[in-house]
Amino acid sequence: MKTKKIIIVANKSWEADPLINVLLHEKVRNKVYFQNFKFPGYPRLLNLIDRQDPDPIATPRITFDCIFPNIISNIEVWCLQDLMNQAVSSSSTIEKWRVLPKIFNDKKEPDLVIAFGTAGIFDLGNRNGSVVIGSKVFIHNPYESPSDDPPSQIWSDKRLNTLISSPKTIDFRKIPNDFRFKAESRFILSTIEPSIPPVIMIGHGFNSLGIVNVLNYDHYFWADKRAIEAFRKAGYKGVIGSIESTHGLIRLQTESPFLFVSGIVDEDGKFDAQVTPKEYSQNFVGAHNAGLVLCYLLEAVTIQMSTI
Repeated sequence: MKTKKIIIVANKSWEADPLINVLLHEKVRNKVYFQNFKFPGYPRLLNLIDRQDPDPIATPRITFDCIFPNIISNIEVWCLQDLMNQAVSSSSTIEKWRVLPKIFNDKKEPDLVIAFGTAGIFDLGNRNGSVVIGSKVFIHNPYESPSDDPPSQIWSDKRLNTLISSPKTIDFRKIPNDFRFKAESRFILSTIEPSIPPVIMIGHGFNSLGIVNVLNYDHYFWADKRAIEAFRKAGYKGVIGSIESTHGLIRLQTESPFLFVSGIVDEDGKFDAQVTPKEYSQNFVGAHNAGLVLCYLLEAVTIQMSTI
């Protein structure tokens, strides 16, 4: 029997919580396929983590197995914010980059890495509550001069402003048709300007734009636009399916096959109108729906990896 390893990395705690709720829910998970649950870091209450400790214990929230007759996937679900110094901004790219290697320090390379979180979307209209799945990332630092009021520390990498693909990507065409129905039939609607209906958008033509180094949320209004301009100026023509901060950082940590799963919560430039008024509920719906998609995606990719 083949054994594969899948690592899931959620960005913020409020994204990881709905994901894990979905994975544990008896009306969502398939009790035949999902077994052997362990809870090394669950529940994780961030307000009880010592703010004086720069290095909280690095453990996944939960682990479990996805079991089929000829293959087992050992699955780890991590939350990046759990590992960060709680005295530092949870949006700090520098801090995220510092702690990310703790997730990948196992000698066994994962067979698949999945970045998970909420995101905005560009040029596709209102998609709030929908979920985008893709495999390519483009990372941009929007701070061009001191007049932009940059943070005191700027993270940089030679792979900025390049479209980074994934090796040996999952073939989405081989995912069973019932995958979409099982997730979409359980979707809930966003509380502000919901997509009617919310849907799954999946394909290697969807790209994730990562805007790094932003600590002041007011900057995203112009920072996102600079990232989009940089993407187009570089000549890339794919669809911008996800605009957020962390998928790309996770991708840079590994050369394993990679996917991102983004729950859409706002259109680009409309964060203050579509998320801020009902931040908890709007983000919860995005993460919840993305968690549903990921739950059934794990079954599909495990079956597909049995042939690799």
